[in-house]
Amino acid sequence: MAESDDDEISAYRRLAARREFNTMLRYWIACPNRRCRRHRRCCGDVESCHALFWPVVPEEIKVWWRAICEARRDRSSQRQALRAASAAVASWRRRQAVRLADAAAVQRRSAQALERPKQEAMPAPHSPPSPTSPRMRSM
Repeated sequence: MAESDDDEISAYRRLAARREFNTMLRYWIACPNRRCRRHRRCCGDVESCHALFWPVVPEEIKVWWRAICEARRDRSSQRQALRAASAAVASWRRRQAVRLADAAAVQRRSAQALERPKQEAMPAPHSPPSPTSPRMRSM
């Protein structure tokens, strides 16, 4: 088998895997290609669909998928890859919880700072002229 044949097979496998991934994430529901919607799976241009829909995939799913790909690249079994993905998602959720708690604390502190009355020196109130001022008496 020639080297170009290996490259071609590898490219075909990558394309098939991406098509399966697009189908798994159900991109076909919003796909502009009618064939995809009709067959309820990715049938069109795999790369353009992925480029169109990947930015709107929730980050948790991206973390899961990247962990699976990394584990499979390291020659882990499918079960090991799923375990690694679950661990990665759990770690991501913990980091998100800490980040959200920090953001909530900052927001609370800034709200408290706005509510707190400022301790500035208040100027003495200006008293209006009395009706019996010297000018009024002379008239």
